[in-house]
Amino acid sequence: MEEPKYLSSDDVRAMLADACARAGGMSNFAERHKISASYISKSLTQKQGIGPKILKALRLKAELRYVVDASKPVVAGRSRQRRNPPAQQPDNQSDHSQKA
Repeated sequence: MEEPKYLSSDDVRAMLADACARAGGMSNFAERHKISASYISKSLTQKQGIGPKILKALRLKAELRYVVDASKPVVAGRSRQRRNPPAQQPDNQSDHSQKA
């Protein structure tokens, strides 16, 4: 199975611009895919995100990814500490076996 190619938002915007050009303009692309031309324009100018309708028209899917920032050192995880540790009883009340 081939490894998927990951694209940046800029890559997708470039693909959208190319697709609009091949369709004969943004209006033609929008009409063909039943998408608002205004929505396409706002996506191309980064005034709006690239949404599911555009991704579907470009035959793409969104996938959330987390990557390690190689420019920063990796910080070891902290041990979990209780936020509200149990209250400690004074020493004279902790041993009930000694009664006067």
